[in-house]
Amino acid sequence: MKKIITVLAAAVVSVAAFAQVGVGAGYANSVLKQGDKSTSFDGVYVGANANFQIAGALGVMPGVTFEYLMSNKSAALSIFSGDSQKTEMYIDVPVKLTFGGDVSKDLAWTVYAGPTASFGLSSTNKLTGGIAGLGTASTTTDNYKEGSSYGRFDVLVGGGIMIDFAKMLRFDAGYDYGLMNRIADADPKMNRAMFHVGVAYLF
Repeated sequence: MKKIITVLAAAVVSVAAFAQVGVGAGYANSVLKQGDKSTSFDGVYVGANANFQIAGALGVMPGVTFEYLMSNKSAALSIFSGDSQKTEMYIDVPVKLTFGGDVSKDLAWTVYAGPTASFGLSSTNKLTGGIAGLGTASTTTDNYKEGSSYGRFDVLVGGGIMIDFAKMLRFDAGYDYGLMNRIADADPKMNRAMFHVGVAYLF
């Protein structure tokens, strides 16, 4: 056990020596669009990445991100009312090419672009309805249940910009668009777009 811990610690030190490591969190917005219909999700993300310099200002930045997203819709008709709450969680693994430079001793910029592999951990839809004065009832559906055509896996491409302050704090904003049809054989196709903005601490 001690050997394993020692190896892991050495690996972390090695990565830190050759890469700029960032751990951050922020706001995430995801949109599922199918034809002229779309569902917008708001949520948060947490993640980490490591920017390895390849040559000069050029680098590569792999990472991993967890997203928690939620969409809420309400409707009412006379004495009837209903709510729909859709919740999704993803693990994303981006690998971005980076290019950047220093503006001053304490200010640096970086632009990045590349693919992101995305895997859906869960997707549920909770429907709640009621009649005035007679109570409410709810039901929850697993959108990844066996036989469902809603796919977990996606490959997104996109880019963004990062601004570093004092080699300690980073502001990051980016956009990615999914290439995969999230509903098998659907026509029109369903694609996912993702926007994020957040802050990270640099090691």
